[in-house]
This record gives sequence, structure tokens and C-alpha cells, in this order.
Amino acid sequence: MTKVTHLNKKWLSISIGIPAHNEEASIGYAIRSIAQQKRRSWMLNNVFVICDGCSDHTSGKVISLRRKYKWITLIDDKKHLGKTARLNQLHKLNKSDILIYMDADTVLGNDSIENLVQHFINPNVGMACGNKIPTPPRTLVEKLVDVWYEYFYLIRKSLSHGDNVYNATSCYTAIRGVVAKKFRYPASLLSSGAYSYFEIKKRNLSFVFVAEAKIYFRSPATLSEYYLQITRNTEDQKYCAKAFGKSIYRYYLISWAFKVKALLQMIEKEHWAMPLSILFNIYTNWRAASMKEGKKTFWEVVHSTKQPIKI
Repeated sequence: MTKVTHLNKKWLSISIGIPAHNEEASIGYAIRSIAQQKRRSWMLNNVFVICDGCSDHTSGKVISLRRKYKWITLIDDKKHLGKTARLNQLHKLNKSDILIYMDADTVLGNDSIENLVQHFINPNVGMACGNKIPTPPRTLVEKLVDVWYEYFYLIRKSLSHGDNVYNATSCYTAIRGVVAKKFRYPASLLSSGAYSYFEIKKRNLSFVFVAEAKIYFRSPATLSEYYLQITRNTEDQKYCAKAFGKSIYRYYLISWAFKVKALLQMIEKEHWAMPLSILFNIYTNWRAASMKEGKKTFWEVVHSTKQPIKI
């Protein structure tokens, strides 16, 4: 078990890491949402923006923002190494009590960081994840994706009181600093959420899902882009099974009681969209499973999720 120190002091030191690949349209909104957070029990040491092989004006946007926000540290080595490699880099750089990483195409809700980090006052908490909220849909595909996402949210928020692998999102994660120093992600991993969850469990530390710690994102607007996203999740289950043993598959089991209850709630709310969303997901999951994916170090870009989010 990883030994952690009880944080009796009032202020927790925080560092935030943002891996970015061609995020010129969205990076400013992400950083400004950090600046707008109220700091009642935490202090911000650094926001590390790591440009991962950016070929657009992401770096220039960050340099411009750094004139106003002195806590920004830009890292741009011109290399495209992939998100997990950049998260490992953040684990090495971090010197704060808590390390948070968030995606560059997301925006924090009010008091999101405050709601997230307050759980680390409990010395047994090793990891906390926020609540991803989709923005209003622009296309039919996005609508069907969002309806399915809401259905699954109703399941996962109650499953094991929120302590489940489905809530371990890779787009908004807080990890205790001393724990982050002790592990690294495999180079072949595409998404860090589930791997982090099992790493924390291996160390006999607690995971917390914080519904009040909201972060906003866009769902894919096209079928082809949705295929890319769901393929990532399937591949990462395989990597986690190799690292932690096949027993991890039991963490993915969901009883029919949770599924039926959530289904009835969603049909009542989304009369036409929920049945259509079920058919849509049956088809897309079948199609994604039949797609032959080669070994990748970084995932393909989903361009429709990169548009600015204004809340």
C-alpha cells in the first residue's frame, strides 16, 4: 500500500496538466475556465500545457495567454508522442499535493476544482474524477450519442455509490501527487482512466466520483468519429487485463436492475430518441468490433469535438 500523509493544512497545492494536439480553437476556453475557478481551499502552482506535435497555432495561443496568467508553463518539444506519454511527463514534473489533468477541448464548470480536490483531505483517497457533461447536440448522431451517454450516466452514478471503473474518466482526473510519482502508463495505452483506477485499487486507496465537479465536452458529430472513440475503450480493457489480471473484467459487470431502471427513466424522458439510440449503439458497437485496429501509440483526432465550448 502506498503511504500517504494526512493533509491537515487548509490549502492544497494543485498542478494542472493539459496535453494538447492542435487545440488552437479550444485551448483558450479551457485555460480561462481554470482562471475563473474560486480558490477556497487550494492554491494553483502550475498549469502545464504540453503541445504534443502541434502543427497549428496552439503554442502561440498559450504564449499569448501566459502574459496574463503567469502560472502557465508551456512545453513544446515539437514531438508527437501521444497522450499517455505526456501524462507520464506530467507525473515527473508535478511537485504539488494534487495533480489534475484535463483535456484541452473541455471547459470547467463553476467551483469544479474546489468540489474535486476537497475529497483529498481524506488521506485514503488516491484519485477523484469529475463529471463529464455533454454540450447541446448539433447533429442527429451527436443527439443519439448524448442520449446514450445520459442513460449510462444514470447507471454509473449509482453503481457501487459511484466507485466504479466507468466513472474513471481520462478527460478530468485528479491524483494524489505522491501516488502519481510512483507509477507510469504503458506506452501502448490509449486512454488513462481505467488504468489509473486499477492502479489506485492495487495500492488499497480509494476512488471518488464527484458529480458536482462538472466539466463540459462535445460528443462526436459523425458516425466515423464515434467509431474511433468506442474502439479506444475496448482496446484499453485488454491492456488493463494484461497489466492487472483478467479478474478486472468483473469490475465491468453491471446488474440488469441498474440497466432496466435507467432505461425506463430515459424512455420516459426521451420517447423517440432513446429507442433509436439503442439501435444506433447496437449497430455502432458491432461495426467498431469488426474494424481491424493496428497497434497505436496515439489515437486519431476527432475533429468535431474540438470546437470552442462557451458556457
